[in-house]
Amino acid sequence: MGKDEREVETRVVAFCDVEDRTEFRLATNLLFDGEEGVSNEEIAEIYVQRWQIELLWKFLKMHLKLDRLMTKNENGIRIQIYSCLIAYLILQLIEISK
Repeated sequence: MGKDEREVETRVVAFCDVEDRTEFRLATNLLFDGEEGVSNEEIAEIYVQRWQIELLWKFLKMHLKLDRLMTKNENGIRIQIYSCLIAYLILQLIEISK
């Protein structure tokens, strides 16, 4: 094995989304239950939450044209995202009142 190659112990976690009737299999290097380990249910929940973040980011990029960030500064990025969300909500309120 070379200097940059490492063996990583992994496990596969399988879970189903009952609503979509979809089965997921995830490979993770997080430790299993035990000392500070993560259960299969926790892995599934982490994945579901992460996917919600991906869907939000897709929405921000497609509908709010937030596909280019004006800064690499964390606070600036936060301000840009909040500004887009506020503008979107204002436009939704205007649309509803018509």
